[in-house]
Amino acid sequence: MTLLTSLSDMLESSDKFFMIINNGILFFFFCVKYIFIFVLFMIALLTLTKLRGIYLVERLKKLDDNENQLKKPRLILVSVYIFLAIGIAANFFIYFLIWISFFLPPPLIYQILDIVNPEFYDLNRIKDYTKNEYEFERTIHLIFALVSFEAFLHLILTIWYLVNNNRSISNPRNVIGNLIWSLSCSIVFGFLTFAPFFL
Repeated sequence: MTLLTSLSDMLESSDKFFMIINNGILFFFFCVKYIFIFVLFMIALLTLTKLRGIYLVERLKKLDDNENQLKKPRLILVSVYIFLAIGIAANFFIYFLIWISFFLPPPLIYQILDIVNPEFYDLNRIKDYTKNEYEFERTIHLIFALVSFEAFLHLILTIWYLVNNNRSISNPRNVIGNLIWSLSCSIVFGFLTFAPFFL
């Protein structure tokens, strides 16, 4: 009886521990969402300021249309940044990402769990956040979401670097490494596993 009581107490205390971790991860996603919005708006503002400077310089130099730097993708990027920031703030872009995730292949880690599929434990409780019964199951799912978000962020930043470096890559090995790493992690943990936690 004492053993059962101590085991129950241990599980209860670990549940509280995992609950603290889960709340921390959820708070992290909440903070990152608004930091992300702020950063996107700031990048858009800085890009617009740069475009204004380019425009004034080109007016002074009276450059031809063929040499006009405004035809570069910066103006499109500004629109994308603003759209993303508003979309994330209003959640419609998050819902769009969740909708897209239905058409993407499931994370490789979930497929591995399906292959393992022990009879004594329902692994769907880890794969589906709404079916979690214990806090440690939520923790595992949230860790998958964290890795997915980190890989997605790496991928976006790598693409942003490639677009904004004016075709001169200073360290191509790092760029290729980042691309391979982010794509690999996205395949394993899902491209958009993190999306529901931004709502």
